[in-house]
Amino acid sequence: MSKKKQIGARLVDQIMRAIDTFSNVLMVGLTLVVFAEVLSRYIFNFPIKITGELTQLIFPWLVFMTTIAVTRNDDHLAIHYFRNKLKKGLQKIVVVSMKAIMLFFTIFMFISSYELAQAVINQPMPVLRISKAWLYSSLTVAFLGVSIIILYQIIMIILDKETWAKGELQ
Repeated sequence: MSKKKQIGARLVDQIMRAIDTFSNVLMVGLTLVVFAEVLSRYIFNFPIKITGELTQLIFPWLVFMTTIAVTRNDDHLAIHYFRNKLKKGLQKIVVVSMKAIMLFFTIFMFISSYELAQAVINQPMPVLRISKAWLYSSLTVAFLGVSIIILYQIIMIILDKETWAKGELQ
């Protein structure tokens, strides 16, 4: 394994570990917020006002940060039956084509979500009094991350470095 590959692979792994850690912290935070609301509302008959907006804010960040990890690990749903019937060269073309379509979609979503976040930047959430852009920025960050991962995967396929996804090409 070359030094450049080691550095690139290590960097991607470190970034993914950071995203996983962030997602885990969000999951713990979401669980605590919901638990506190249930406890407060049903045991003490005293609802906490900020829990609804906190849940509204944390949940999208959790879902969309996890999307980056799903894309990196190729854990999404896929049907490979017909592609696996092709020769390896054609499989490579099909996979690169699919990744290119995914890249186009994620770049489109990145741009659209950025524009949406900019459109609501001056609208505060009623209780927390923070900008609604924080909510929609989860989309922007996630689709940027997914775009980078897909671009990395396309480069690895073209360079015949198939270690990025176990079993992607048969």
